[in-house]
Amino acid sequence: MIKEEVQRQFDQDNKDFTLEKIIDLGLEQHTEEICSISSAATKEYAIEQGLQAIERTWTGITLDLVPYKDKGHYRLRGTEEIFQGLEDNQVSLSTMKASPYVKSFEKQVDYWERCLSRIMEAVEIILTVQRQWLYLENIFHGEDIRTQLPKESSDFDVIDANWKIIMNRLVEENNALRGTHQPGKGWRGLAQCSRALTADGSPARLIGRTWKGRPVTGGRESSPSAPGITPQPKP
Repeated sequence: MIKEEVQRQFDQDNKDFTLEKIIDLGLEQHTEEICSISSAATKEYAIEQGLQAIERTWTGITLDLVPYKDKGHYRLRGTEEIFQGLEDNQVSLSTMKASPYVKSFEKQVDYWERCLSRIMEAVEIILTVQRQWLYLENIFHGEDIRTQLPKESSDFDVIDANWKIIMNRLVEENNALRGTHQPGKGWRGLAQCSRALTADGSPARLIGRTWKGRPVTGGRESSPSAPGITPQPKP
């Protein structure tokens, strides 16, 4: 670009490219243009370095998955590193998008914005489903509740099986970026789990209503502070 601006040819990598050569070329007459080009290149390089830093971040962040009981299930334990990384990188990307020097990197910036959005959405859904699943799993493992609510128990068994498949896939690929971008039925299944656990006729909603009508036996359901469900007060 500098060669086009000064309309002179030179090899800046040549060992003979000295101060004397610069003076011979008359480059000092184009100081303003050269400074402008240099400043733009520096800012573009900063964006490039920032994108590389984001890539390195998500190469190293993993999902903190730990075994739950002894039935082959797993749960997501800590998410602090994930959410901190998301927050920091989203701020960086917003700064890049506001820069007049981002044009050469627009596709990469858009790509990482989509990636981070997908990671955040997936982790939030996992936490929502996991909270309800942990509560209901403690209830539906009891024979009494399965006898009282056979249909709801069957519905929960389907959710439980899908949840186990999803979490085991994440254990196999626990990198936060790659794990939350796996193709196939797994993530559709996660969305289905979320809808199934929050729908009006879901096992969670029905269990909540049973607090008002009659006691529910099995697991931790006798505790009104169990996570995920707010018991209704008795009349």
